[in-house]
Amino acid sequence: MTPPADDSQALAEALTRRRFEIMVAQVKSMRWPFVLISGVMAMVAARAVPLPVVAAWFAAVLLAFVLRETWLARQLADPTVPATQMVRGAIISNLVIGVGYGITAAFMLVLDETASAVLTTIAVSSAAGAVAISGTLPTVYLAYTLGIMLPFAAVWASHGTLLGVALAGLMVIFVTLQYRFSRKLSETFNESFLMRRENEALVAQLTLARDEARAAGAKAQAANVAKTRFLAAASHDLRQPMHALWMQSGTLKQDPYSEHAPAIAAAIADSVSDVNALLNSLLDISKLDAGTLVADKRPIHLSRMLESLARSEFVPRAEARGLRFELDLVPDQIAATDLILLKRVLSNLVDNAIKFTHQGAVRLALARHDDHFELSVSDTGVGIPAELQAMVFDEFYQVNRHAEGHAQGLGLGLSIVSRLSDLLGMTVKLDSTPGVGTCVTLLIPRTTQDLPPAPVATDTGGQADLTGLRVLVLDDEATNCEAEAGLLRGWHCDVVTALTTAQARAAALTFEPDVVLADYRLGNGENGIAAIEALRQDHPQLQALLLSGDTGPERLREAHHSGLHLLSKPVNPDELRHALSAITAPED
Repeated sequence: MTPPADDSQALAEALTRRRFEIMVAQVKSMRWPFVLISGVMAMVAARAVPLPVVAAWFAAVLLAFVLRETWLARQLADPTVPATQMVRGAIISNLVIGVGYGITAAFMLVLDETASAVLTTIAVSSAAGAVAISGTLPTVYLAYTLGIMLPFAAVWASHGTLLGVALAGLMVIFVTLQYRFSRKLSETFNESFLMRRENEALVAQLTLARDEARAAGAKAQAANVAKTRFLAAASHDLRQPMHALWMQSGTLKQDPYSEHAPAIAAAIADSVSDVNALLNSLLDISKLDAGTLVADKRPIHLSRMLESLARSEFVPRAEARGLRFELDLVPDQIAATDLILLKRVLSNLVDNAIKFTHQGAVRLALARHDDHFELSVSDTGVGIPAELQAMVFDEFYQVNRHAEGHAQGLGLGLSIVSRLSDLLGMTVKLDSTPGVGTCVTLLIPRTTQDLPPAPVATDTGGQADLTGLRVLVLDDEATNCEAEAGLLRGWHCDVVTALTTAQARAAALTFEPDVVLADYRLGNGENGIAAIEALRQDHPQLQALLLSGDTGPERLREAHHSGLHLLSKPVNPDELRHALSAITAPED
């Protein structure tokens, strides 16, 4: 049932007004930080800019801040002012403040490279932190960020150097990702607000049924807590890239030689990467909330998958932190589960283990019982106090997020583990002792009556003989084509490469391939599934493998429905070799 237009208008007005209230409260809390940041920028500029000019700028931005805060408070206090009018005014005032900071880019024309780098760092940090103030109003946030970043990007680009152009480009990417995060933040806030409104209405309707009213009230409270926890986590973790940028500027101040200036570009790139990682975690939760993730359970060679995953991903991560990675697997075991979702669960568990282990080892073990497999990830890390163990699987919850060595994140990893495990029908157990370590165990049900027997491991070294196998490699990236072709030729295969479906069909007429190795995304609207179907029109017996870096559930289901064997990038060479051997092996 569609609500009446008047109700919809009132709801939209209340939602916008609530966003405005949050922004006004955040602006008030930023008085002294704003003065401090402005003062630091003024001190940096004063190294080369005339003091009267710097003083005039400093006074102007402070005056603009005070006027904005006063105007925002008056607008909020007047219930007759429409919310849309308040937002328009906020856009203008934020643009003025942003341009006030952006004007300092002109100071870079007379500042040395070190001072320019420091000024840029402060500007980028201010833009990143502003999402915690006005992030629920994306257009308001964008006005402030563009006001700051565009002048800095323009000045760096005007240098005409590769570094300057690269920095300008990175700033554009940074603004784009920050705006995306602001929109996601706004959407999450909208959902929470609407859920709270719905629950409040439900509680009002069930006042005569106390138990039901209490249940509805608990639901409303949970929604509100989730919103608050999200805003707090997002506010903290988006400030982490700012910290990295400050550290980089400190390095430049110690060594002002120009060859060190490119480190600023690396710092900004790292900040962009961190924001993107936060967005990916939020998207995982969104997919689970929306119910678009569906477990595609099928028999997989569990032992072989774990060994390949450990060798290609987990061992390098652990060794990069100076840790040992130990593997203890029962060989030749088959389980019915969703391969991609199980990998996601294991990746989160291993990432957490490595993150909170400063010395010693991380261990992945597989044991078999009568009715289930026991898959465990253990470490010799800091451990979790008993009173906190029940909360670590909640969204946005982190144990001692300020601990030494703590990496960025919104506290979503174990929540994703818990919810994906439910989807896969797995039970999760946690055993942890502070100062000793943590062990997370997954109990995977066994359904041996529905599974084929485990194949005999005749080639544990992954050395299947592919000599003379005729392989057509189809990928729109020439570098990928050449890399795959080089690997295949090392296995004594005959290889031809193609960048488009048309090229592949033309090459296949004379090459007569046994197998096509096709990437999913081929550019120009083409995809690997359609390309393989086209090739099989000319060569009905052609075997095929589909490669994809897109692990979204829709793409996985599409590959499954096509009947093609999918390898998710990055593909381990042993896994590729085994897959080629499996699909080309003669049938008994």
